[in-house]
Amino acid sequence: MYGPCTNLLLANGIAVTSHAGVVQAHFDFVDARGFHCMIDTIQPIDSLRMQRDLRKKRESIGQPRPTAQQAPPSPRAGEGARH
Repeated sequence: MYGPCTNLLLANGIAVTSHAGVVQAHFDFVDARGFHCMIDTIQPIDSLRMQRDLRKKRESIGQPRPTAQQAPPSPRAGEGARH
């Protein structure tokens, strides 16, 4: 069993190790300014629930909803990547 990575809240940045683009529990680490914390488990994230919970929290404290940034216009015919 591994202890918690206690320095994450104070870290200016973190890094996650991986091998061939894959992160594996019990093999890779979270690095927080020189403190290495082994990844014990990897859990899926329910992003829709997380967004819903954040929206409810904002509404409960009266913060306005952030506005979506406009997407850049799509290129017109003949203007795109050149081959």
